[in-house]
Amino acid sequence: MHPEPMPRMFGGAIFTIGLSCWLAREDSASMAARGLVTATAFYDLIFVAALLLATRFVGGLYGIALWPTVVLHLGLAVSSLFCLRQSSVVRVG
Repeated sequence: MHPEPMPRMFGGAIFTIGLSCWLAREDSASMAARGLVTATAFYDLIFVAALLLATRFVGGLYGIALWPTVVLHLGLAVSSLFCLRQSSVVRVG
């Protein structure tokens, strides 16, 4: 029996996002770093939190890790948005 490919794809996506952000950590003022943080915020808000909430209320998904996962990703999205706001305030020009 072969494992489902979707969890592996999601795991690969999460790993890739994390690795990209980690590699850009020293270059916080560049447009590329802002793009990574924006993409991370979008991922956390739309593809994780909203999707999990939709599957909970429409598809009946439930489990012990559902709400902690939603809260974690909402927190990560807020943190990303805060970082974007801080970097735009620091910028001059």
